[in-house]
Amino acid sequence: MTPFAADREPGLIARALDSDVWHSFTRSPVVVVAAILTALLTLSAVFAPWIAPHDPTDLAKLDLLDSRTPPLWLEGGDKRFLLGTDNQGRDMLSAILYGLQISIGVSVLAVMLAMTIGVTAGLVAGYFGGWIESAIMRVADVQLTFPAILTALLINGAARAMLGNKSVDGAEFWVLVVSIGLSFWVQYARTVRGSTLVEKNKDYVQAARLIGIRPLAIMFRHVLPNVLGPVLVIATINLALAIITEATLSFLGVGLPPSHPSLGTLVRIGNDFLLSGEWWIALFPGFVLALLALAVNMLGDWLRDALNPKLR
Repeated sequence: MTPFAADREPGLIARALDSDVWHSFTRSPVVVVAAILTALLTLSAVFAPWIAPHDPTDLAKLDLLDSRTPPLWLEGGDKRFLLGTDNQGRDMLSAILYGLQISIGVSVLAVMLAMTIGVTAGLVAGYFGGWIESAIMRVADVQLTFPAILTALLINGAARAMLGNKSVDGAEFWVLVVSIGLSFWVQYARTVRGSTLVEKNKDYVQAARLIGIRPLAIMFRHVLPNVLGPVLVIATINLALAIITEATLSFLGVGLPPSHPSLGTLVRIGNDFLLSGEWWIALFPGFVLALLALAVNMLGDWLRDALNPKLR
């Protein structure tokens, strides 16, 4: 050991494990369970093609004679289908895993899109001010008067009308991403604008201006890192909202086609068979959807409290 080894600063991992956020995380068993559930569901979605017993997207392997088979533990169950099958003969366990992949993928990309648009708009509005700020904030105020699901429906309908039925067949995934993303950017813009108004008057920004650094470089290299705390909290909470919004759109029939179902599509399909006794088609996807949204939402609530200095 060198004489100065003891004087070295701790590494990134050591600092993270010694932070207030980590201690707040480990002291809450509920949050730990929520994190584990989120991780397990996300990994299940990522590795769905390898761990799913069947491929529900391969129509050539589906057999209508297997349709509406009950779960294994019920009378008439089949050992090939642990959670039963839907109306097309798809294994429910495999369909849920693939549905998780679609729901999480749409939600994550939509939140990233909303965060990119909102953070950029908030930085520009807060830093430059004037008519630019007024224009951006008025657009945000107008959008706030509409519920997120209504905004997503309007954007989704407009996109499908512009693309046409033939062109949209392979673009439903990205239409969902854009629809949900454009309905969530306002929160980021308003939060980042307020933080930028505070940060731009601080000494480090004034010093950067004096030495001739360009405004865009100041915004994204100096101001942005100091306003990301609230953005991460909003992104986590919005992820749960995006999951619910995607499921709602799919339930209303404007999501992905039944051949590539998300959790919301599976619930919509199962809803048609509830009265005939095939409850498992809607119950199992609905349970997984509720579990995922609840776990992510609990993580967002914890992160909001953990990053709030007034609650430490």
